[in-house]
Amino acid sequence: MSRWIRIGLGIKPRLPEADHMANRKEFMSDEMDMGRLTILLCAGVSTGLLTLSVQRSFVRAMQRYRERYTHDAAHNLRDLYVFLDVKLLWPAMAWLAVTVFFFSLWLGANGFIAVLLAVTCLTAPGLLIRYAKSRRLKRFEGQLPDALQSLSSSLSAGTSLVSGLQMLVQYSPAPLAQEFSVVAREIRLGVSLENALQHLMMRMPCPGVRAVGATMMVAVQTGGPMADMLSRTASSLVSEHQVQQRAQALMSQGWMQAWVMGCLPVGLMMVLAQMDDRFWPMLVQTTPGQLLLLTLGVLEGLGLLWLRRIAHQVAHG
Repeated sequence: MSRWIRIGLGIKPRLPEADHMANRKEFMSDEMDMGRLTILLCAGVSTGLLTLSVQRSFVRAMQRYRERYTHDAAHNLRDLYVFLDVKLLWPAMAWLAVTVFFFSLWLGANGFIAVLLAVTCLTAPGLLIRYAKSRRLKRFEGQLPDALQSLSSSLSAGTSLVSGLQMLVQYSPAPLAQEFSVVAREIRLGVSLENALQHLMMRMPCPGVRAVGATMMVAVQTGGPMADMLSRTASSLVSEHQVQQRAQALMSQGWMQAWVMGCLPVGLMMVLAQMDDRFWPMLVQTTPGQLLLLTLGVLEGLGLLWLRRIAHQVAHG
């Protein structure tokens, strides 16, 4: 259509510059769309790769934690003379943690509290096993002086070391009977006394066992009277045990003060929650409140660990 016909029909003619600007705008719009599409595609690919990397790292970390969890549980349970299939322990604890997590959410608990309860379910068995192992070691230390006196009396009566150990195992309670039965069995199977005592020290790492091992090895190497040496070792262990008891009695007051000071924040939170209904939701459902609870728990744990280390150093010199 010619320019004059356009004018006659009342159609404004399009100038070449207007056509050029329109084409340019369309081209720029297409370029912007392509750029946005490229950015979105790169962002999607990056997010997918990052998610895959995080997932693989999480799976590897969980596998390592599972192996370590199972290995530590098997080792500690074997030291406690508890023989269980530890391969079932991790799935059971994992299912328990998941159940507790969703049950807490179903009851209306905060996500932070639900995660905390789930982590507690995973770590509780290991902590309980370590506590039982520590209690067993303390019972063994308490039974050791009387056992040495009994073994010394048997050796003075002319019995052999293996026979004396068998009599000791027969009339002693656990865990001392269990540990010395292993020593006697190893000696009967041909293991040297030194290696058997080293195995005992590895299973029961306490100063009393090291003193007994050193006494027996000196008596064997020098040909000295083992009965008298064991009797003197038992007397020294009794004296050391009495000193430790006095130190623990002195530390009990500090422990009581620590527990009172540690329970004060929890008690204060309970009192404030009873006085103001808005206190507990603000503390649990808001981010500052959750950070405050996390900081409180970390500081409480560090304080208890610090006091426990001080008490352990004072008790064991």
